[in-house]
Amino acid sequence: PESEGNKFASSVILTSRYYGINHGDFNDLNVLVQPDDNNGYKISGVLDFGDMSSGYYVYELAITIMYMMIEHPDPIEVGGPVLAGWESVFPLNEDEKDCLYLLVVSRFCQSLVMARYSVTLHPENEEYLMITSRKGIKILQQVWELGKEHVEKVWFQRAAQFNK
Repeated sequence: PESEGNKFASSVILTSRYYGINHGDFNDLNVLVQPDDNNGYKISGVLDFGDMSSGYYVYELAITIMYMMIEHPDPIEVGGPVLAGWESVFPLNEDEKDCLYLLVVSRFCQSLVMARYSVTLHPENEEYLMITSRKGIKILQQVWELGKEHVEKVWFQRAAQFNK
């Protein structure tokens, strides 16, 4: 049988519509905000360009969802609003929608592995380097146990509520 990785490689990469420069680490620690005129906030800057690369924009969406899952009290639910905002600018095609779960799970794995590796290189920065890992391992386990079908259903139904 075809593995999830092979499905991803054979479908998503070939049919994604949006390709360009990705920040690669878009999260709350890398975004500057300032008060706006409506008693809210607006983005005033972005930091940390060390992970920039060219690639499909759906990768950036997966990274953003993963980081929002770390910060939100209901990590599964938060994917919907992020997805709704994203699709208001970059609508996903069916292949991109189909790969989103795998991309988010992959980013969790990458972040967890890289955090551990980085701590071996810079043990003095362990507190900072392990920020994502502290919650991330539990959220990854929850996402994996719920499974692709359930998580996607929550994300896409919640996103549709914003697009009415």
